[in-house]
Amino acid sequence: MPVVKVSTPADVLAADMAVEWIRTAVHEAGHAVALAALDLPLHEVWVRLEPVTKLFGENSWRVRGCAEVAPGGGQVDVEDADTDTWIVATMAGPEAEARWRMRQEGVWFACTARSLVAASPYVRGDLDEIRDLLGSRHSTLIRETAQARTAELLGRRWMAVVRVGRALAESGRLTAGDVRGLM
Repeated sequence: MPVVKVSTPADVLAADMAVEWIRTAVHEAGHAVALAALDLPLHEVWVRLEPVTKLFGENSWRVRGCAEVAPGGGQVDVEDADTDTWIVATMAGPEAEARWRMRQEGVWFACTARSLVAASPYVRGDLDEIRDLLGSRHSTLIRETAQARTAELLGRRWMAVVRVGRALAESGRLTAGDVRGLM
């Protein structure tokens, strides 16, 4: 009779967290590579674990990532740059994550992968920003055109996204110079 290993809840949680860590690293790598490729500001990119709540007396954790455009998470005035270019850079994170899911997790269709990413509560900030930018008086793009430009950019830079994503998953933090060096 074969031995069947029963995973503990901690094993299952650790495996789920590892998958989420990699997804987040690739997502943020998509933003970072797009920002660098489009000559937009990039300060650093990071992923980390953050406590969210106490659950049964224990901390619950989530993976969080950010491609920072200014030191300390500061903001850049989008009106100082081309709004349409910012839209592509903002879409690059969710698009990179969707491409990763297609390749690594067996999701067959791009629209399905994009839907899975859009359903994630961690992508809400990107989606809100994309909606606001697309509705801006400075934007000339419609969503489908922006998505096509983003997909084309990532298609040309996919191996850079993979290299940056791997390095980010290993180190947790990369500077703009690190990102450009991996491109």
